[in-house]
Amino acid sequence: MLFKNVYVLILCIGFMLSQTYYSIDQFIMNPEMEMSARGNALGKTGLMKDDNAFWVISNPSALTKLEGLNISFSGNLSRYKEHRSVRVNDSFGGYTADASYVFNDNNFNYYAACLSYGVSDVLALGLAYHPYYSYGYNYIEPVHDASYDLNRDPLVGYHKENFSGDLSSITTAISYKMYGISFGFNYNKIVSETIKRNRVVEVISESNNLASPTVYNDTLSYKFSDESFFSFGLTTNILRNLVLSFSITESVNLEINGDSNNLGNYKIPSKTSFGFELKPRQEIPASIIFQYDNQNYSNLDISSLKDAWFINNSDEELNYYDKETFHFGIEIDNNKTPLRFGMVYENSIFQRDLDNAIFTFGIGKNINNLIIDLAANYSSLNYSYVDSFIPENNLSNPDSFEKITETNFDMMLTISYKFKF
Repeated sequence: MLFKNVYVLILCIGFMLSQTYYSIDQFIMNPEMEMSARGNALGKTGLMKDDNAFWVISNPSALTKLEGLNISFSGNLSRYKEHRSVRVNDSFGGYTADASYVFNDNNFNYYAACLSYGVSDVLALGLAYHPYYSYGYNYIEPVHDASYDLNRDPLVGYHKENFSGDLSSITTAISYKMYGISFGFNYNKIVSETIKRNRVVEVISESNNLASPTVYNDTLSYKFSDESFFSFGLTTNILRNLVLSFSITESVNLEINGDSNNLGNYKIPSKTSFGFELKPRQEIPASIIFQYDNQNYSNLDISSLKDAWFINNSDEELNYYDKETFHFGIEIDNNKTPLRFGMVYENSIFQRDLDNAIFTFGIGKNINNLIIDLAANYSSLNYSYVDSFIPENNLSNPDSFEKITETNFDMMLTISYKFKF
């Protein structure tokens, strides 16, 4: 039972904004809504380009740039599409085609609110509430039975899996500026809902293609401990047209509790970020933004989870690499209606040809003290993975792979208002 609980736990931990389920990086937590639509549209460069109260989360050191009282609200719509197929061989074992058998389409919504107040030219405070990680996912697989009667492909049942629950964060921040350098510090308190996974095998008629010969319905629940962590950063103008920012987020150790027992701990590694914004002196007012993130997975010890999660045999050694993410963005300010474009490139911590590229774009509108920002991003990932529901007729070959294509499309709207006193 512990094996099964840990297996489910690891499957759940990675459901985030991109909602990837079977990805090799699935247990790597990536925060939800840690930036506004402006930073999102610019290659997810929230460290450099939020320019609103979301800096409480993404870069507290930059809060001294904001005057007066600033309020920001964000809503996010994420659409995750999943296509799965299996290899089809001829009677001689040769490859003929890929047979598609699963098409899943999931939609998720998230909301966040941030508040900042410039006490003076050198001191600012902030408060935020936002989703930290989300675990929403729905998987439905119709199961057919190949036969040679008049009904060649009858429906014999369904494989279903559902995950629900969220981690949220309450964040407070303070920023102080001296000698031309702004220093920032935030405190994050994680609040966990109960995370649930429901796994079902529906049987319409008996078939070896089903993962169970009888109806199966199992629900597991667990909850993360309410932990806290800190972030520290600094921001400075090296030149009039060049801004530099740097931040460090400490690691956090989450205790995982099941229905009646402790399932162990999961450690989110520390994160280091560096970025700059350059405003070339041109006729068209534009900004070039770069940001680099590094999460220290190379020193992460999750060997105890290997047998419960990894796709190959349990004797294979797992080597982890730091997760490096490169962010690029360009903003063109066109008469208070800025156009934004960006790209994100991130590697897999297993270096298994699963590097991912995300393309971002967006637009903004300034109406006096009201600022409206809209962002969208798109990514697609292809890889192979084992079947989550191994059919009865294939138990002797549990490592049979199938092809999976994940497509993610996200839209975010941020509305900000500046009260100047």
